Amino acid sequence: MANIMSVLLELVKPSGLWPKLFDWFASFATNYGWTIVLFTIAVKLLVSPLDFYNRYSTRKNTLIQKRLSGQVQKINLKYQNNKEEANRQVASLYKKEGYNMIGSCVFMLLNMVITLVVFFSFFNSLRAISCYKMLDQYTILEQTYNQTEGTVEEKEAKTLEKYLEYEDKNSWLWVKNIWRNDAKVSSIPSLADLKKVANSSGNKSYKEFVTTIDETEYNAVINSLKSKESNWNGYYILAIIVTLTTFLSQFLSEKMNNSKTKQQNNEDPTQKTMQIMKIVMPLIMLIFVLTNTASFGIYILVGNIFSILINILFNFFVKKLTQNEEEKYLAYIEKEAIHNKKQQQKPHMVTYKKLGDRLWTQLK
Repeated sequence: MANIMSVLLELVKPSGLWPKLFDWFASFATNYGWTIVLFTIAVKLLVSPLDFYNRYSTRKNTLIQKRLSGQVQKINLKYQNNKEEANRQVASLYKKEGYNMIGSCVFMLLNMVITLVVFFSFFNSLRAISCYKMLDQYTILEQTYNQTEGTVEEKEAKTLEKYLEYEDKNSWLWVKNIWRNDAKVSSIPSLADLKKVANSSGNKSYKEFVTTIDETEYNAVINSLKSKESNWNGYYILAIIVTLTTFLSQFLSEKMNNSKTKQQNNEDPTQKTMQIMKIVMPLIMLIFVLTNTASFGIYILVGNIFSILINILFNFFVKKLTQNEEEKYLAYIEKEAIHNKKQQQKPHMVTYKKLGDRLWTQLK
């Protein structure tokens, strides 16, 4: 048997920003599930100002660009043989009307990069945290089992009592153990499960730590918890809700953007991409949640719900702030509609030359 103290020394907490913030939130949360909820809301609130400015800038620039589309076409036609002058004229027009292409692109890219960095870095940290929590719990249970004097039944009873102290902190609503999948799996991992989690954690010390665990001793400790073991740690509820909320978030976002200022264009490649992503993204999130611990599913679920609520709120304020540009664009649309109607009603003059050419063609 590996010495308990030496094993404990090898098992160190995950390092980095996210684990430290997680521990800080855990210090005043009731359990680890609600810790993830609070952590997710805090992170979303921090990046929200950038997201809001990105939405505001994008909508404003889009309205200006659509309103100036007619003038841009005229400039390009006028300077069709001089692309440099055409670009200068268009840039001057955009600058005069308050269109900021560079600013909009920079904030859009910055928002995208931050979102992806937060998502994947926390995803990797959460894997390490999940592994650490399971290994740490086992070492404590093993220590309790080995240090309890008496019969095997007394050892098992004391170990179960220690396990129950941690059960409330590891559970969340319907999920018995958030460090396991919300699925038809045991809430108490086998040694094979523990090795699999350690290998996927990306932490070399955890991989090495698992190899020091004696299988016979592990089974003896886990046998103490048989009364608490269940083949259903969860009921796939997180996976189902995450899939639905991901689709709903994209659907609402699209509906909010499809205001009366939007030009209908079925051939727009951007619209086709958005339609595809409405199906692809929920499926990606479904796979993520099914193949990872319930802790990650909670993180995605809370993020989706927050995004839905913040989308509604941001959409309201963005429309208020861009109302002036929207009115200008609507006036432009109305003017173009009147102009096109007059062009359609204008009688077509038939000249004798055109009539003669048509007759000559028929005679031939």
